[in-house]
Amino acid sequence: EAETQRATEAEKVLTTNLNGEIDRAKNAEKVYYTLLANGWTKQSASGVIGNLLWETGGANSKNPTNISGDINPADKSATRHAGKYAYGIVQWDEGESPDRTSKMFQYCASKGKDWTDLESQVSYMLNEMSTFSKVKKNGGIQKWKSMTSPEESAKFDADNYEICAQKLRPKRQITARAWYEAYKDK
Repeated sequence: EAETQRATEAEKVLTTNLNGEIDRAKNAEKVYYTLLANGWTKQSASGVIGNLLWETGGANSKNPTNISGDINPADKSATRHAGKYAYGIVQWDEGESPDRTSKMFQYCASKGKDWTDLESQVSYMLNEMSTFSKVKKNGGIQKWKSMTSPEESAKFDADNYEICAQKLRPKRQITARAWYEAYKDK
């Protein structure tokens, strides 16, 4: 029953209101509650959010405990690969997998949505997380979903899914802890 209630809450958060206006909940909250509805612990979901905030510029580099920023599904940033871009909440690029970006674009299109659609990106992210080779090799999605430390989840995400620069990982863990502290009782 609690799982059904969480799924219903997540569905409400991810939709627009009856007037077609975008729900005012932060995108990060929408992703967080969707993760919870899909069986993630609050700690493991906080680790993912800690990384996503950094991916799309929602984190504060001077104060990683400031979680007032948000996740931008329409973010497009230049990458270290000449002439290439990273897209969306995960900043999908061609770095780890040569067709990673195109697969995300195709997935969103198959849902009748533009690549900037948050709900489609979250759905794709959840599917990709469970099949991503480094995630599978290092314990799998069930291990990640059940983590009891936001820092451990943020590290697992940074090491096995986001695969960001080593120097960025400690701040992502701090942001994950700050998110958890702010949302653990909500």
